[in-house]
Amino acid sequence: LGRSGASLVVDLHPTDRGPRGTHFGAIISNGNLYCPATPKALLDLGPLARSASAAETAAHDEATKELSRFKLGRVSSDDQDGTHRVMCPAAMGKCRCALTPESMALDYERPEVVSPPEHPPTCCAHKTISVSVSIDAKRRQRHDYPSRERGGAASSNGPVFTRAQAQETAAPAMAAATSSDREDSPPRRRPGRGTLRRSSPRLTT
Repeated sequence: LGRSGASLVVDLHPTDRGPRGTHFGAIISNGNLYCPATPKALLDLGPLARSASAAETAAHDEATKELSRFKLGRVSSDDQDGTHRVMCPAAMGKCRCALTPESMALDYERPEVVSPPEHPPTCCAHKTISVSVSIDAKRRQRHDYPSRERGGAASSNGPVFTRAQAQETAAPAMAAATSSDREDSPPRRRPGRGTLRRSSPRLTT
């Protein structure tokens, strides 16, 4: 589906969540690439529990927002091979890092990379890196996982979708069903020119 251009919104099985190797030094996690100095606690975030309290929901939202600050951001569309480029979060102004001096002038509301790599990998030495279509293709989706934007709290039956996402997901299925119904229905015959219409007999008294 992803290769055909579909924009997916899915839940991830517990065994598929979290960091899975690196790409040019950037951490591969849940379909995205993250700064090598991303706090492990953020990378280990799971989906919000369905029974979460208001306080737990707020804390989870804050944590996923913090995690997004360390994500390498897309700066190009896909080429013919499906490859695109992403940029260092500090170079994009999402966080502060000594390896990107201009980022240190940003306000302190942005997180700071306290211990940047002693030997910067490619993703730190260059502002952008290329990402082929095969990199973590299975877990890529429209919204960052496990933010609530991708569907809300977890449940035994998968993610709980927001009303807008449910309508968006249902629309293609409804259109397909309508089209299928039309194809299965026999075509209506319309009387052509010169064809007599039958009329109901009139009762006279």
